Amino acid sequence: MRKKSKKKFKYKSLIILGLIAVAIAAVLFFVNKTPQGIELTVLKPACDECFDISVLQGALEKQFNVSAMLNVLTGDQAMRLAEKYHIQKLPAAFLSGNIEGLKLPKFVKVDDVLVFSEPLPPYYDLVSKTVKGRVKAVQLQDKTCTDCFDISMIVDQVKSVGVYFEDVKVVDISSDEGKELASKYNITKLPTLIFNKEILEYPIVSSVWKNVGTVEKDGALVLRFLNPPYLNLETGEVEGKVEMTYLVDSSCKDCYNYSLHKIILQRAIGLDPYSEKVVDISSEEGKKLVKKYNIELVPTILLSKEAKVYPEFTAMWKKVGSEEPDGVFVFRKVDKIGPIVFMNLTSGKEVDLRANK
Repeated sequence: MRKKSKKKFKYKSLIILGLIAVAIAAVLFFVNKTPQGIELTVLKPACDECFDISVLQGALEKQFNVSAMLNVLTGDQAMRLAEKYHIQKLPAAFLSGNIEGLKLPKFVKVDDVLVFSEPLPPYYDLVSKTVKGRVKAVQLQDKTCTDCFDISMIVDQVKSVGVYFEDVKVVDISSDEGKELASKYNITKLPTLIFNKEILEYPIVSSVWKNVGTVEKDGALVLRFLNPPYLNLETGEVEGKVEMTYLVDSSCKDCYNYSLHKIILQRAIGLDPYSEKVVDISSEEGKKLVKKYNIELVPTILLSKEAKVYPEFTAMWKKVGSEEPDGVFVFRKVDKIGPIVFMNLTSGKEVDLRANK
């Protein structure tokens, strides 16, 4: 049995949306000739972790000739101008001067200026007078589960898309706090994450949260869509420890590399087998497997029934393989892999699809 490696979590709902189009990129677009005589005023809050308006500032400076020195306002001055132009979030910026006919995504015309007032979190909310987007998280886990998925990888991934974490607290299920959290939020699988409501300030999270977690009555958010292996608190069993068997024909020298299956499963659904073994069809075990599961094409793979705990596995497998009465999954559609060579055990001949490229 191989030593379990730290694998990159492929969290579909978060990865398929990617980074949202934000104002920083939008301002790189401009129309016709670069206008002259435009002044840029930036309003900054007293908030070190807030959205870095200088990124927007730099992009605008490259596209426009500023007619006067850049104005960077803070404190009362910034507040007065924010009120004047109906700005509710800081940092913000506005363009004044020769802006007639100028159109920029994410900038809105207010009186005689073009206002950018939709910064990414964290930002200072002028209505509530608080900083929005300061995320706190509890990493609830069982330290004795050495085979469980490393939930800190999700925290790292969320950080990488711009979410600001004020605090990440690790709590073990054996502690009083851990037991209380599990009971309060009806948590049945570990490890998981509990966030405060501030994480919903981030569109990249709020747009997909209903697919991956729940919002509790007290506003907390609990991650429910978990990557195996995980500990089932109701049964005490670790689920998702998939055993992978590679069934091969060593006499087929040109047959495709069976390790492709592992790579495909890792990339498609984040399935990293807990254990792996290679069985040749000429061995006693190989002959039994071929007969038991009526296997015709090799190389192929067999997966233990634990594979079905991966949320996307069943739907994917229906297109390429079978689920046997004993729960084992057998890969059947070898020709779906691509222009490869494989062995047909019925005919005893190699099948070469490489000419069909």
